[in-house]
Amino acid sequence: MPVSRCPGRLASRLNAPTLANFTPVALAACLLLALSAQAQTSGITPSFRATTTYRDNDGRSTGGAAGARDRQFITQVSPGLSWFSRSGRVQGSANYALNANYYSRQSEAKTFQNSLAARLTAEAIEDFAFIDASANIAQSAISAFGTQAVGNGFQADNNRSEVRTASISPYLRGQLGGWANYQARYTVSATSAPDSAQSDSVSRVAGLSLSSANSGAVFGWSLDANSQETEFDGAEPGRTDRVSASLLARPVFGLQLGLSGGQESTDLVGERRTYDNWGYSVRWQPTPRTDFSFNSDRRFFGNSHALSISHRLKRSSFRYSDTRGTTGGSNPSGVGQPTTLFQVFDELFTAQQPDPDLRRQQVLDFIASLGRDPGELVSGGFLTQAVSLQRRQDLSYGWAGRRNSLSVQAFRSRTGTLRDAEDTTTPRNEVLQTGFSWSASHRLTPRSSLSLTGSRQMTKALDGQEGNDLKSAALSWSSQVSRMASTSVTARYSVFNSPTSPYREAALSASLSLRF
Repeated sequence: MPVSRCPGRLASRLNAPTLANFTPVALAACLLLALSAQAQTSGITPSFRATTTYRDNDGRSTGGAAGARDRQFITQVSPGLSWFSRSGRVQGSANYALNANYYSRQSEAKTFQNSLAARLTAEAIEDFAFIDASANIAQSAISAFGTQAVGNGFQADNNRSEVRTASISPYLRGQLGGWANYQARYTVSATSAPDSAQSDSVSRVAGLSLSSANSGAVFGWSLDANSQETEFDGAEPGRTDRVSASLLARPVFGLQLGLSGGQESTDLVGERRTYDNWGYSVRWQPTPRTDFSFNSDRRFFGNSHALSISHRLKRSSFRYSDTRGTTGGSNPSGVGQPTTLFQVFDELFTAQQPDPDLRRQQVLDFIASLGRDPGELVSGGFLTQAVSLQRRQDLSYGWAGRRNSLSVQAFRSRTGTLRDAEDTTTPRNEVLQTGFSWSASHRLTPRSSLSLTGSRQMTKALDGQEGNDLKSAALSWSSQVSRMASTSVTARYSVFNSPTSPYREAALSASLSLRF
């Protein structure tokens, strides 16, 4: 695709009536082609992975039919590319893999899965114009009440879809006469799920902010105005306009207090109405490795809040978050977005390797030693077909020693219908999900390691629907056989309890990975 044609083609995609045709891979390719030439230090690394799995599934066939026993070999071939840039005016990374799955029992039974994690920051005009961009492709459950699988899975499930998301955000930043900082930003983000077209969405956010120029002063202020439009495929777009003013105080080093007030106008819960907003915030950073923040706002749907506590040591990290707010579609500011395995270990290795791109390779090597997929979701989640209200809590802890490592993650989410704060008659139709996952590994030799992982995810409907329960455990051995090659063997056992499609699955996998 010629670089000169990217803006026009991208605009036509983002405004297309059928959002399912949106392709974030094309967006990422355009951005890399247009901007990577400016990067001073960059590189591309090809990779290849082949995995053979024998699976004994008592309760479901390859096509997703309940009540059938499925015993067969599954071969997955995964060529991939990694790109990075660590200096210059363009920095970022992209990891892409195409997973082709072939099943032994049916010659026509094959599936293809894409996996992509890309981020990019560019300084288009020095100290003035910037661009942030991201693109991701991962597997996700369509419904919380359908059949669930561990990780990205091999199953050709009717309840799984490849979810493609992309976001591009150009912005201008500078100072006004030395007394105020300004930022004008426009963000377009999109989500496409080919197997759940009603979950396709586009979000457009325009924002302008002014703030006091001296960020270290005892007192400060900020003014913010933004307009957000979210459109799901087949539904009328909803728009929220909001203005707010904030006063900030920094009475002691590391402590910041804030008060805010404003108004918002929205039609997300019916006819357009205007609501008063007010709130407060606290942020405390006693050391560079400890961060506590809390903010609360009165919104059109009631009270929203965001609590975050994190602490890092040299070999361990801890994080807890509790959020309540709107989520849905491609909204980049939505709460409770599912977490990938890569994100978990990226946080863990931050203290050991501050450089994000050098850390990226370290994290990928570590996940490969566990015999797992970096794009694997570890905190649940399912597709929504409208902007929803969600309360979510996440807890994570990680420790990495010289020969041993441990990571634990737990989450709880409550998602329901969005409604006006004064409406007490419309049912929330809420879904409650809780779960946890953990991983422990031990380095046997300088080149080989053993790891044990486990997870559980429970879904409960609060309106009378039947829930489900997925439990899984796996034991893996991996070895770095040469500078470019590694191999692993994994045994996994999973149990899925459900009133409609229960199953038990035992699987044994062997894989060979090459990085050129």
